[in-house]
Amino acid sequence: MERKIIIPGEVIIEGDSYLPGEGTTKTSEGIVALRYGLAEESNNLIKVIPLTGVYYPRRGNIVIGKVENITFNGWVIDIGASDNGFLSLMEVPRFVNKDALDEVLNLGEMVVEKKVA
Repeated sequence: MERKIIIPGEVIIEGDSYLPGEGTTKTSEGIVALRYGLAEESNNLIKVIPLTGVYYPRRGNIVIGKVENITFNGWVIDIGASDNGFLSLMEVPRFVNKDALDEVLNLGEMVVEKKVA
């Protein structure tokens, strides 16, 4: 595979013979980028080499992340930045029982969210 510039959420390569490396995750669609950069394949390991330094999302940016923790009022999301994101229970567009947050999003699940603060 030739190196190519990819954006977060883009499917880099399809198929079960590849493993996700740094800056990627595996979904039913294939290996998906978690950050902006150069996609590279080495020994069936796909990784993303960042084109810039640390990523600091700004208000209005769409980010992709993985649920790292569940709190009493929302979810802590690893967005690949120096700080984690937080998805508040108040942002969910339907009623969710505070004792059942893991029924909406569980640990390890991927989310797409818009940074609002």
